Amino acid sequence: MIYNHHQKEFQASAIDPALAQLNFHSTNDNWFIRNWLNWKPTQRWKSCPFDSGWYCHTLDPQSGERRSWGPFKPDAPLLDISKGKARKYEHPSGYETLPILLQVDQETWAKIARRHKVPFTPLSLGLRDRNPYPHFWEWVWTYNLPIIICEGAKKAAALLSAGYVAIALPGVWNGRRKRNGNTPEHLIPDLQYFATAGRDIYFCFDHDPKLKTRIQVSNALVRTGKLLENAGCSVKVIRLPGPEKGVDDFIVVRGTEAFDQLYLDAVSLRTYEQARRSWLSGHCLTYPINLDFNCRYLMDGINQAWAKSAHPAIEQLAERLEQGVVTLKDPASSTREGDRPSSPGLSGVIAISSDMGTGKTELLALLKRTYPNARILNLGHRVALLRNLANRIGTAIYSDYGWSMWQETWLSLTADSLYKLKTENNVYDFIFLDEVEQFIQHVLCSDTCKEHRHEILQALKHFIYSAKCVILSDAHLSDISIKFILAMRPDPQEQPFVIRNRFCNGNRRVYWYEGKDRSGIVQAIKESLFLDQKVIVACDGLEFSKDLFEALKTLYPDKNITCINSENSGESWAKTLIEKINEEVTELDCLIYSPSVNTGVSIDVEHFDRVFGVFIGGALAGTDCLQALNRYRPKVEWHVWVGNKPIGGYRLTNADRIKHNKLQGNDLCGFLLGIVPGTGERVVQDEFAWEAWATLTARRNESLNNLRGDVKYLLERQGHQMIAVGEVVDAETQTELKLAREINQQTRKQGILNADRISDAIARQLQAKERPTLEDLHKLERHRIEAAWGREIDATLIDLDQGGRTIRQFLVLESLLESSAEKKLVNGKRIFFPPELVAQRDRTEREKFHGLDWHNYSVAWSLRVELGLPQFLKPEREFCNNDADLIELQKKVQKSAIVIKEFLGITIRKDATPIRILQQLLEQAGMKLVCVRKAGGRGEQMRVYRLCPIQWQLAQDVLEFRRLKREKQAQSLVQASEEGVVTGSTFHVNLNKRGCVATEEKSFLSPEDVEDALSLIEIAIHLRDGEALRAVWNCWDEDQKRQLWAVIMDSRRDAIDF
Repeated sequence: MIYNHHQKEFQASAIDPALAQLNFHSTNDNWFIRNWLNWKPTQRWKSCPFDSGWYCHTLDPQSGERRSWGPFKPDAPLLDISKGKARKYEHPSGYETLPILLQVDQETWAKIARRHKVPFTPLSLGLRDRNPYPHFWEWVWTYNLPIIICEGAKKAAALLSAGYVAIALPGVWNGRRKRNGNTPEHLIPDLQYFATAGRDIYFCFDHDPKLKTRIQVSNALVRTGKLLENAGCSVKVIRLPGPEKGVDDFIVVRGTEAFDQLYLDAVSLRTYEQARRSWLSGHCLTYPINLDFNCRYLMDGINQAWAKSAHPAIEQLAERLEQGVVTLKDPASSTREGDRPSSPGLSGVIAISSDMGTGKTELLALLKRTYPNARILNLGHRVALLRNLANRIGTAIYSDYGWSMWQETWLSLTADSLYKLKTENNVYDFIFLDEVEQFIQHVLCSDTCKEHRHEILQALKHFIYSAKCVILSDAHLSDISIKFILAMRPDPQEQPFVIRNRFCNGNRRVYWYEGKDRSGIVQAIKESLFLDQKVIVACDGLEFSKDLFEALKTLYPDKNITCINSENSGESWAKTLIEKINEEVTELDCLIYSPSVNTGVSIDVEHFDRVFGVFIGGALAGTDCLQALNRYRPKVEWHVWVGNKPIGGYRLTNADRIKHNKLQGNDLCGFLLGIVPGTGERVVQDEFAWEAWATLTARRNESLNNLRGDVKYLLERQGHQMIAVGEVVDAETQTELKLAREINQQTRKQGILNADRISDAIARQLQAKERPTLEDLHKLERHRIEAAWGREIDATLIDLDQGGRTIRQFLVLESLLESSAEKKLVNGKRIFFPPELVAQRDRTEREKFHGLDWHNYSVAWSLRVELGLPQFLKPEREFCNNDADLIELQKKVQKSAIVIKEFLGITIRKDATPIRILQQLLEQAGMKLVCVRKAGGRGEQMRVYRLCPIQWQLAQDVLEFRRLKREKQAQSLVQASEEGVVTGSTFHVNLNKRGCVATEEKSFLSPEDVEDALSLIEIAIHLRDGEALRAVWNCWDEDQKRQLWAVIMDSRRDAIDF
């Protein structure tokens, strides 16, 4: 019998009612409780203090019989004085602790059998159907089924209810027995019984936010896991991302399908140990440390270590210094070769791990002073970082020199422009990579590098390969960065010289906000300004930075409040502020900045009273959040709020699986495009980058899945004093932020409406600008919207566009309305090959982009067609939950839920109705369902749906415009093919190869021709070949020259001498 309040408790843990009735029992019998717990008055109290609660039995795994042992959960638990909290569970005293093996009902048994695809028939069970409770655990042992080990009976019951075999431990350390004399540490007998060769054992312990508890849990997991591995088991770890503590809570909040993803994403015990070491140390840096010290400033530590040169590591560094790899003390003592370093000695890679604000960039300034004639290339990932750094150390910034930048001796260059830097006969003595972790992340993952990622990687490889010394520095330096750089060096045996400064720039008071939204910390910002305090606000979102700025300016119009984000960082005032930030900020009452200036800027002047960090998640990982907070160097109190749930859902955290999925998608798309292996198709480019990309992506996803816990851990590790503020929600602030959002949306809309209409050529110029102004962005947005929708812009159209989201959805619809190119039987399976419209998009991406950036539209199209989605795209058709086609769709989707998640990005819940599933799939095509009527008698009525007719007609208008546009483009191509092309010099031949056609009849150039023409002119300027430049220019008639001249930037115009 189970009492009602206990039944609710089990339901709240996702436990099947039948399973709960079979295993859990309620009691209010004090005498029974006393006997169950083997309560002895001489050992504890004279009487048992518990009057009611629930208990459960554990089973003997070999006989299947109940044991008189199991946990008891009192309704009124005792206080554990040593821990300062209530002790939830009691266990019988005087007995060895046992694992908890629950009884399993027939339905749950069948569910587990289906999951693992093993027989579940009377014959296969040995005709045990006469027994109402068959011996489930012997069946598990016989078929060597995977087992999940968790902590607590309710969690095991939740996992069994979800279709997994689960054994619960009363505590994380209770799966093994400690070493006793000559008896080594060993598994408890019941676990030893299941520790058979080849069995998969999964650990799924709680996600605890407390650092001490997490360390204890991980220690217990590793110790027990190694004993199981020694017995021949394959041990894996399921990592709960939080904030839900236990697996039962996780299943209740996120659903069984989310746990299915975690189960598939489980990592090996070895991988878990590596991640654990990385977690315990903040980051994983396993290379031998050559120089280790604890000093406030990096250069002071190196100089102190120099004075103690008896240490072998210092002797190695001294040998490098003598060979001219780097000079830190006496420039005159170094070997010079025209004031340039000689060939590297033991290593040409120096890796520096030192906390933020410890003066890592001073090393670059010292190198510049030491070798005034050495060629130095300083690479970074953000323009703000490079501009600030260039001003501090006196290097040239690339944007000030254009195509002649390669001639500069000291050059600062962003990753995005690296492909523009000449590689032929161009090498550097020193390459400096500050904040190298974020630089590599940017090179491999950012959208701004997408178009030229392969060229950027090849240029980077050239400069790293040919450099005499490469210096890496980062506050969170890891093996990933070092391996990535070493993979591009000429000597595969090269080992880095690692310098580690263990100083932590912490010791701040950090007020930690736990609220579900940002209103609590925004209220604190308002209060600080009301008290005339000067504040900095670091955030991770463009829209929030704008909303906060608008709200604060409305409340405090007389205060000097400034916001820098990606939209306005191109304005002249913003550039001035960044370049002279220590001078400009002294006039500010409040500075708000988004990720566009989260790194590279160092505010050293003591002016601000508080630093606020507001991070909702989705844009910045945990280490990035700390970088943003550390822009202000003086030690003032911090106030931090971090979102408690990941934006966009759970992300993959298994690097091997991330890489496998991407390569699998690329291969499958190649197959659908008819590309035959061995024909030269670029499937895997820059192999040295793929491993780093997958590992960085997995690490970033791990942080984003539990950003609040990750940031809190990093703050604690940095040595800050954490002060819990608790959960604060302010309704007035919520209203103010909402109003500010509406004002900003109206301002943006009006800016787009008032923007000038521009041509395609001007649009490409604005997109190529280093930092376009807000006016430029409004022009580009107007141009994009009108080009996509085929009509003049108005306020309604801006709302319909949703920032381009609607058009992207309509592209999916367009592809589904096209007939497949062909159907083939491949290995007995019907394969749909994509229409030309879809295939051409993939072919274009494969010609232009790196394999990391291929979207593989053909794969997504094929999956949607396989699900039968085109048959539902009929405006006259009606849908309801008992529709046979929808029921069939539901079966297909549930069967392929993991594949759909990976390739379409849709999470399908197992309890989703057919209508809900259809709506999720149609939403990606820009369609929605509307209820048109109800069918059926009273009490049995069912809603009947159709495609929204307004949305359908809107889509048809857009698709018709796109069709006419394609026909017009095709006609233009036909006309162009009938015209003659210029011939003559090799340069002219190359011109024709690039598709830039010039004829006497053609009096104007298309936008594509203009783009190609400008590229050719830039190449000629880059080569400094006047004859080639004149040859290019003479390919066009006078009208075409005037057209080109009108769009050539002034800097390029000055470089042309006709």
